[in-house]
Amino acid sequence: MDVVAMETILTELQETRRELNETRQEVQETRRLLEKYHNPNRWISVKEAAEIADVSERQIFRCVKSGEVFSRKFGGSRRISFASLVAYTAERAAKATA
Repeated sequence: MDVVAMETILTELQETRRELNETRQEVQETRRLLEKYHNPNRWISVKEAAEIADVSERQIFRCVKSGEVFSRKFGGSRRISFASLVAYTAERAAKATA
């Protein structure tokens, strides 16, 4: 095997290792989020809902108003049903891929 071929293989191996490390970090982040939000009956803040759905807080309020996402007021603070948010994000993802 010549030197050029070996260098190419080493470069590809380094790239694969980098991609593997990135994937590991993504898996760890996903696990962290699942542990934090594992209870489907949980009520979360509008800010948390926006971060999870990767939309603005204003968009969350629009979804509440249109009935796409279920919410309640607890005291003076609005809380979003986590289960409802999961359904909304799944529907949104399905529309994006269709």
